[in-house]
Amino acid sequence: MNLRKLFLAPAFFLVCWAMAACEPSAGDTGADTPLPASAESATSASLPTQTDVQPTAAPTYTPTAPPQAIVCNPGPAANCKGADLRGAGLREAWLFDANLSGADLIGANLFRANLSAADLSAADLSGAHLSNANLSDADLWAANLSGANLTGADLTGANLIRAILRGADLSGADLSGAYLWKADLDDATQIDAKWRLVWEIVNEGASDRDLSGADLGRAVLIRAILRGADLSGADLSG
Repeated sequence: MNLRKLFLAPAFFLVCWAMAACEPSAGDTGADTPLPASAESATSASLPTQTDVQPTAAPTYTPTAPPQAIVCNPGPAANCKGADLRGAGLREAWLFDANLSGADLIGANLFRANLSAADLSAADLSGAHLSNANLSDADLWAANLSGANLTGADLTGANLIRAILRGADLSGADLSGAYLWKADLDDATQIDAKWRLVWEIVNEGASDRDLSGADLGRAVLIRAILRGADLSGADLSG
């Protein structure tokens, strides 16, 4: 009996020692160790939900507004620069000193219109009806007058430099003092013989040409080459 107790006692103490070693100590639980502030805020912050994420706005496009049509009220000294007057009925209209530069006057009816001193530079007057119109001192630089009816028109002192007169009818038109240098005429252009001759002299030269007795009165002969030309009896009155 005493011998059995002797063997059980050491075994009992060995089991107790093993159980004590496996029990966690107070330091191992972490109960007494506070978390860092950054860790606390990180753990306490709520995760973003789908409704919290703002979608990226799509880029917007603002279309360019179409160019506005030029509105003008045709009349004396009116500003109709670049205006669309195609086919307009301007019969006997008073347009003296008006600004019609670059205007679209294709096929417009300008019969007996007063366009004295008007600015028609680079205007498109192709096919326009300008019979008996007053175009005295008008600026028609580089204007397109192809196929236009200019019969009986007053073009005294008009600037027709670089004007396109192909197929135009200038029968009976007065071109006294008009500038015809580099004006574009062709065989279909109808123009009185006097002004056709003036145009040839100014643009093609008249060196050694027989111009005796020619009617060149009130003609603008600037840039004309007349070297050796026979001008005996010619009318050169201004």
